Amino acid sequence: MSGRDVAVAERWRGALTPLLLPLLPLPILLLLLLLLLLLLPILLLLSQ
Repeated sequence: MSGRDVAVAERWRGALTPLLLPLLPLPILLLLLLLLLLLLPILLLLSQ
């Protein structure tokens, strides 16, 4: 990669980072939802 290619890649990364930042919590939220789904049946069994 030449210096110009690096500059273009840096500019693209700078433009994409603000768009990707709001997506960062999504995998964490999905993991929490999965944990809740796994724990709900156990909690229901224990509460009976």
